[in-house]
Amino acid sequence: MKKIALIALAALLAISLIACSNSGGGNASLDDYIAPDYTYKIAPGKTLTFEDSVGDTAIITDYSGLYTPHTVDIPTIIDERTVIGIGDQAFLSCTAITTVTIPNTVTYIGEWAFARCTSLETIIIPASVTSIGKGAFSECTNLKTIIFEEGSKLTSIGDFAFNDCSGITEIILPEGLTSIGLFAFNGCSALTSMKTPATLKTIGDLAFYNCAGLNAEGALVLNEALTSIGKFAFAGINKDYIVAPEGSYAAKYVDAMINLEAEEEITEDSTGSTDEDTTESSTEDTTDVTEGSTEGTTNMTEDTSTDTTEDTTEVTEGTTEDTTEDTTEVTEDTTEDTTEDTAEVTEDTTEDTTEDTTEVTEDTTEDTSAETETA
Repeated sequence: MKKIALIALAALLAISLIACSNSGGGNASLDDYIAPDYTYKIAPGKTLTFEDSVGDTAIITDYSGLYTPHTVDIPTIIDERTVIGIGDQAFLSCTAITTVTIPNTVTYIGEWAFARCTSLETIIIPASVTSIGKGAFSECTNLKTIIFEEGSKLTSIGDFAFNDCSGITEIILPEGLTSIGLFAFNGCSALTSMKTPATLKTIGDLAFYNCAGLNAEGALVLNEALTSIGKFAFAGINKDYIVAPEGSYAAKYVDAMINLEAEEEITEDSTGSTDEDTTESSTEDTTDVTEGSTEGTTNMTEDTSTDTTEDTTEVTEGTTEDTTEDTTEVTEDTTEDTTEDTAEVTEDTTEDTTEDTTEVTEDTTEDTSAETETA
């Protein structure tokens, strides 16, 4: 009986430990415990899914809501847990959301968290957020306004974070930001001004690629603290329009950039001297080749027309003359020979045939006459 009682007591203790863990009591002996997902209705037709995090905290992992345009207010507290993060892909492709309010308890926005929210127009990033993950707002094509709250603790913007957000016209990056990932603002074609904060040190490859709106004087201002700028970070922007402190790393980078016109030429060159050189060199060289091919073809046409005309003429004349002469001669010779030979053969054949025919006729006549008489 004592053994049974001890087993029952151990079972009760295990159940109570699991219950503590579910309510956020972080027990070190339960490291392998996997927290389940919970759902929480924030409004009619709007449900958040979350999971337990450290202590009495939660991370948003999914959202289901209305199919008509609507706003989402993420609460600070869910089931007595403080919301500290927006998890990876939590709002991915929620195309009906127009505005999201993120509570000031959130410390990070995960990878692809709001990607392809194509109706999202405004986002306010609270001061508590320290990082924006890879592709977090990628392809939010109607996103026009991004506001970073005063006192922002943001230090990093991940790769592709605002990729193809073609509606953004202005963004003021907060002081304290140290890195911008590759392709971070790629395709933000409506962006007309950008001033990098004094704390920014790293800009990734192609970070501002295809930002056509920055192609104006003074539209892009770089800071002195920059120590690393990736390949083609400002591709498509004329270097004469970029402002950078004299003698800074950024200024040297800009000086080493290729001007848009030159870039076009190089692009045109590199495209096989692709356009003008393949268009000029394929216009010139095509013109040359066309001239050369027109000269060459003209030369060849002249030469082949001249040569072919001359040669053809010569050949034609030569061939015509030679052929004419030779043909004439051959024709005449052949005609004469053939005529003479034919004549001779004809005469011989005619004579022979005539003689033979005559003889045969005579013989036949004589023989026939003789037979007639006998009869």
